[in-house]
Amino acid sequence: MNLGRARYIYAVAFVVAVSATGLGAGEARAATPYALRTEAVYRLDPAAGAAAIAVSVTFTNTTPDSSGGFSSFETVPLSLQAGASVVAARDRTGSLRVTLARQASRTVATVVLRSALRYGQSVVFTLTPMPPIPTFGCAPRR
Repeated sequence: MNLGRARYIYAVAFVVAVSATGLGAGEARAATPYALRTEAVYRLDPAAGAAAIAVSVTFTNTTPDSSGGFSSFETVPLSLQAGASVVAARDRTGSLRVTLARQASRTVATVVLRSALRYGQSVVFTLTPMPPIPTFGCAPRR
């Protein structure tokens, strides 16, 4: 399999896994205490043998406060494809802490927010698998 096709398959697999596990394009609202909106951007540089994926995430707390307390989220758990090994997250201020929990069929990336997200509030950050896509030190075919 040539390197270009391998990178394409990796990118497609990442998107399919993200879409199928709750981080996909669109908005999740039904029976959830939050709204999740994502948008994936792919940057391919065949000449350099490099590719990168960045997923913009908007997470909104849609759970009203109860009479006995506040509704808040301190973390955002996201399901990724199995085998994701290093994931970075950034907001407009800088890097966010991410922990990974590997399971047989997926990897859960938990992004720690800078402050608790109360009812009606949203947070926006970018999730990036690192390294973006392995190049295996190969030059593209000509």
